[in-house]
Amino acid sequence: MNHIFDTHAHYSSRQFDADRAALLKALPEGGVVGVLECATHSGDAARVLELAHAAPYIHAAIGIHPESLIEEDAATVAVYHGDWRAELAAMRPLFEDKAVVAVGEIGLDHHWPVPRQEQYALFEAQLQLAKELDLPVSVHDREAHAE
Repeated sequence: MNHIFDTHAHYSSRQFDADRAALLKALPEGGVVGVLECATHSGDAARVLELAHAAPYIHAAIGIHPESLIEEDAATVAVYHGDWRAELAAMRPLFEDKAVVAVGEIGLDHHWPVPRQEQYALFEAQLQLAKELDLPVSVHDREAHAE
């Protein structure tokens, strides 16, 4: 059997609410030996960590996705009113959790009308955090290859 490591998953997303338990149980049976479950803002970080604590093959990546800068239901907007710096500071203690193995999902997205300078600043801050914590990153790149 081939061994599969899913390097980018969102199983904590609402789309999986109906069958998440069955799906997660089936993954190892299908050859999945590891999953990197990615948060997209502080609002879903707790669910990501919950999954990572529930199964030894699930690992967490915590970060702020560029689209979270404009998504009304993302904590970046709904809780922090666009102040991603305050959100990132509030998320800082989460990186002490042993289940967190990467900073992510972070990056650039030029498909949606996300202000570019804010994206660059957010991405750079999270890259610096990853460097400081000596963690790899899970990068989102949509129509931003040149950068």
